[in-house]
Amino acid sequence: MFNIFYQKESEQLMKKSKLNPECGKRLKECLKDCSMTQNELANLTGYTQQYISNIVVGIKPMTITAAKLFAKHLNVREEYLLDEDNKKTIAEMQKKRHVLFNQL
Repeated sequence: MFNIFYQKESEQLMKKSKLNPECGKRLKECLKDCSMTQNELANLTGYTQQYISNIVVGIKPMTITAAKLFAKHLNVREEYLLDEDNKKTIAEMQKKRHVLFNQL
């Protein structure tokens, strides 16, 4: 049982760290929306500007850890940065839930 859980968790982690150019596009978009440079985000998060640039241009994958930090400083959801869904902010997600709930 434990091995199955561990295998599934490992597969999810591997999937998240695969190169996904959409993550870079979303990061670039969020930086622009916040009027923030890659260098400013680097200073806030401890990542190098080069690492952030590599994500933006699609050379490096965005890790879950990086997405969490970037999301915090860009005021977006990490799931959005990781291309797991299209709800950029918590407010957008809550609005969608409210609409769905009211349809019941």
